Amino acid sequence: MNNIHRVFGRRCTNSVILAAFLFTTAWASNGFAQQRLFKAAPQAFVAPGKLFGVKVPPTWTVHLHKNDPYTYEFRPGNPQADAFLMIRRIQVPLGANPRQLLLKAVEQRLNKLPNLKVLKQGDTSIATLPAASITAIYSYQGNLQYPRAVEEVFLVHKNEAFIFHFECFEPYAGALAKDLNSIYQTFQPRVKPAKIKALNKPEKSFPEVDKIPY
Repeated sequence: MNNIHRVFGRRCTNSVILAAFLFTTAWASNGFAQQRLFKAAPQAFVAPGKLFGVKVPPTWTVHLHKNDPYTYEFRPGNPQADAFLMIRRIQVPLGANPRQLLLKAVEQRLNKLPNLKVLKQGDTSIATLPAASITAIYSYQGNLQYPRAVEEVFLVHKNEAFIFHFECFEPYAGALAKDLNSIYQTFQPRVKPAKIKALNKPEKSFPEVDKIPY
């Protein structure tokens, strides 16, 4: 899945890579705990309960929501990109379709973003699993001088859905594409212990970050 790369790949290719994920105001109000990652190579992360597994780029940190065990945030180290990727798991009826989740998100949330401009929308995949995605630009708090790139991806696995929400300061989007795509392609829902090895528990709390309310 490389929508961000196709849309933004010709811009800012020398920028430092960041990523993150935002879904609701409640997520933003929760506390965080930080996990430090080794710097040599992508490191494996397994969510508690083996909810999912993913390999995280070496400069990134993992942030757990203390009051929401089904939401996880991943952030690289450059604050200038103001970027984040969040992954949230929800329950859905058997037979639910990723397109249905995407259309609901557009109707209920994304269409309310200031000056939203949809760049790409349609079917895609996360690793080998079918998914639906939307890539767009909007102006942060209505400020046209601060454009934000946003991508949401919806994946259904049996009676669970995983929602990915990526945002960054738009000029950095092209540089973020490689790391973001590597996360997508290593994602495994309900991972088995032999498949991926988890990092240690979070070492310390992380201060609340300023997020855009929905």
